Amino acid sequence: MKALVFSLLVTVLLGTLLQGLEPRGMYSSMAAQQQGQNVELVGQIGGITQAVAVQGNYAYIGVGPRLVILNISDPSHPAVIGQTGVLPCIVRGVAVVGNYAYVAGDYGGLRIINVSNPATPSEVSFYNTAGAALDVAIVGSYAYVADRSGLRIISVSDSVYPNEVGFYETPGQAYYVEVVGNYAYITAVSHLQIVDVADPMHPTMIGDFTEVSAFYPFGVTVAGEHAYLTEGPG
Repeated sequence: MKALVFSLLVTVLLGTLLQGLEPRGMYSSMAAQQQGQNVELVGQIGGITQAVAVQGNYAYIGVGPRLVILNISDPSHPAVIGQTGVLPCIVRGVAVVGNYAYVAGDYGGLRIINVSNPATPSEVSFYNTAGAALDVAIVGSYAYVADRSGLRIISVSDSVYPNEVGFYETPGQAYYVEVVGNYAYITAVSHLQIVDVADPMHPTMIGDFTEVSAFYPFGVTVAGEHAYLTEGPG
């Protein structure tokens, strides 16, 4: 009988202790989940700037996760006149042709922005690249996107429905791309590769320059018979 009473007392005591502990832990867990579910972005300002393109009197720059448009008709007094909403990731690269800005949006892929009214740029579509989109060049109706895994060639003839038509895998991450004529010049880890894109569906490597310094090549610009590289630590 004493053993039974003792057992009951222990059971009651443990139950009381657990009642005091469990709700707090459960509440904390539930509160954390609710807070995570209820998080909402209410504003954003500033950010890293890694991309710029100029067309006419306007400069298009990436500022954090936004494309910002500046009026540069008076170069000594550039003025912000418009910006996009917050994009999924930071703006890594931008190219502007006609009424559209093409944004390499890191893990947000290729974003196509209507900039016909610079005061109110609006996204019309996007294409989720398999890798992080780091740079973009536009030639004709194609967007050439360096997306870490390689060069992706995306048809933008219909800006609302972009679609990938070709891919070239680079040796390591693809950082930047410039297209001149039928050739795409791509910087990838320790490489500058030249790819024939005359047939966008079947890009073919025709040159590979690896005699670089201890640093990685990043940016590339081609003028005449020379390619100019910027380098930095990997």
